[in-house]
Amino acid sequence: MNIHDKLTEIQNRIKVKKNHYNKFANYQYRNAADILKELKPLCKEYKCCIVIDVKYIGDNLIECTAIFRDNLQKIKARSVVGVEMDQKGQQMPQRFGSANTYAKKYALDNLLGLDDWVDSDDLNEYIEDDPEDDKSKDNLLENTPNWNKVVKGLNDGYTIEDVQKKYTVTTAQIEKLKKHTKTKLQNKINEYEHIN
Repeated sequence: MNIHDKLTEIQNRIKVKKNHYNKFANYQYRNAADILKELKPLCKEYKCCIVIDVKYIGDNLIECTAIFRDNLQKIKARSVVGVEMDQKGQQMPQRFGSANTYAKKYALDNLLGLDDWVDSDDLNEYIEDDPEDDKSKDNLLENTPNWNKVVKGLNDGYTIEDVQKKYTVTTAQIEKLKKHTKTKLQNKINEYEHIN
């Protein structure tokens, strides 16, 4: 079984409940520790491991790479998270610690295909280990001017493949873009049918 088959099997089998509750924002969530608790037995079964690399990349940003590997190959998933510099009641190490924790969670979410649509502050990308890796693309962030441009472009005839050439896009984002453009297309069809 190659690395892609192993990851696909794990993605299909892993179930990580959202056992934590944020009373301020009123939503359930999971954290990196929850994900790792469910992931470790599956990694043992499939004879692979997860390595997590976190680094400060400047401009108050932390990048985390979750690396899924066996003896021969590896697959990476990254996330970039901003450090909230104006967080009241926290010292600098706590601010970086919080961002570090979020970055790990988001990288693992991407690697495992876990959907956390309530988490809007992540920058995610899914990358196979490839020599072309050095050609960096911008992350596509939801609810930003670039997101809106992409949606408009898709409605004007561009394809998901066109978007992926310019931006790093998660699987969950692709599904949202497809749903959004289907809705727009259906509205146009309905308008056309109403006119005729």
